[in-house]
Amino acid sequence: MLLAALERLKPLLPLHFSGSRQALALLKNLTSALIGRFADSVERATREHYGSGPLTRYSASVIIPEETSYEIVALKGISVYFVMAPREHQPFHDEQLRIITDLVDVLMEHSPRPSDVLENSFLEDWAHASNDNERLRVAVDQVASLTDGSAMALHSLVCA
Repeated sequence: MLLAALERLKPLLPLHFSGSRQALALLKNLTSALIGRFADSVERATREHYGSGPLTRYSASVIIPEETSYEIVALKGISVYFVMAPREHQPFHDEQLRIITDLVDVLMEHSPRPSDVLENSFLEDWAHASNDNERLRVAVDQVASLTDGSAMALHSLVCA
């Protein structure tokens, strides 16, 4: 199954990477194409299961087709081998994890009252959340929406 997934993805993948601006642009386009490919397959499968109604957080669950799941696993394996496994990046990863954890903790600190740090776009989701697990999802959604730079900046402001 993994080999079949790699064969399906192979035409999309670059044969080499030079690090040039043009290569980075191609990599960015590849990333967008893969996200679109996966999102389209998941939406199709989810719609086949739930129909044409709204696919909101609590009225549907994401359906991931088996072929898509294997393609994602194959790409994760490649990224682990080439990016995540090298241990010289571990201190940087540990620092990123600490920043993310700290930010989520700040957002959840006064639950069920929303944090002053909670962005307006997430307040409605927070208000509709009926328990801390649902509020935690909102906090994670906000942190996930941050860029690396904005997460570090927010962390320096609220996590002294």
